Amino acid sequence: FALNISGESFLHERQIDLFHQLAPLLLFSPLSPTDTSCAMWAMAKAQYVIDKGIFDQLAMSLASEAMLKRSNTRLVSQALWSCGKMVEFEDAKIIARNLDDRGEDAGNASENAINLPPYVKCADEYIRFLITNQAQLTPKHVCQAIWAIGRLRL
Repeated sequence: FALNISGESFLHERQIDLFHQLAPLLLFSPLSPTDTSCAMWAMAKAQYVIDKGIFDQLAMSLASEAMLKRSNTRLVSQALWSCGKMVEFEDAKIIARNLDDRGEDAGNASENAINLPPYVKCADEYIRFLITNQAQLTPKHVCQAIWAIGRLRL
């Protein structure tokens, strides 16, 4: 059992090291919607949270009008799922307070406001895209979206 934990720990550390070395390339390469969504999914699935700025940049890129025009419901629901997964690595109390503040009176919310991660704001764009293109949604896309919306408290 100890060898298994040690082996898993080694593999996780190796994975983090590879992401740390390769992920910045995502910022300087021209990416398609497929590339962007898949990179977001890989970062969320692998729990790569050392440099959340890369994930934020990918999320903002995919949320742009030009990228969404070239995208599809599979890619956008996958990106939305990735945002839902990444929120679990944020400070839970800060995120909960900020997400709750979005529904309060603006004067009250500004007193407690700490900026939400950019990818949470991008998730709103993803949801609008999915609603607009709901005829192309599959049950899998719907499930991914509902799960993410619940996680993000949108």
